[in-house]
Amino acid sequence: MKKLFTFQIFIFSFLININGFSQPFLQWVSTYNDSLNTTNQLKNISKDSLGNVFVCCSGLGVMTLKYNSNGQFQWQKFFGSFNSIPVYSIATKNGNIYTAGLVPEVHGLKVVKYDESGNVLDSCSTDITWWVNEFVMDDYENCYFVGTENINDNEILLLKYDSS
Repeated sequence: MKKLFTFQIFIFSFLININGFSQPFLQWVSTYNDSLNTTNQLKNISKDSLGNVFVCCSGLGVMTLKYNSNGQFQWQKFFGSFNSIPVYSIATKNGNIYTAGLVPEVHGLKVVKYDESGNVLDSCSTDITWWVNEFVMDDYENCYFVGTENINDNEILLLKYDSS
């Protein structure tokens, strides 16, 4: 009985290692470098339901990059200027892409909504100059932001924008 129990544990462990905990393998690698060879500060990543990957970073402004599910570069979009404070977050919902960052032109937070082809659908800005660390969206595409007054501050800001 003891040998049978030991054998069952061995088989169970073997099956877990094969199916649940096998070593991951690299599926694809993609790189990006703009034509001016600008240093881009990578900030966040998001994935939609189709497996497309969206990356937000700053360099020539607040930049959004789209890669398809095979890692092929699709498009890049910018807002703000070279002096933009780094973007902080990106999210996808219902086929739309939302990127948020602080930009000098509006003296505060700016949110841009893109469709899956990279066309700007909407944007909004506020004069709130707090550092936005993250944002999420609910099922109605209302945006919730959390941040601090400056990078080392311990006072917390919570904002909500409705989808209209």
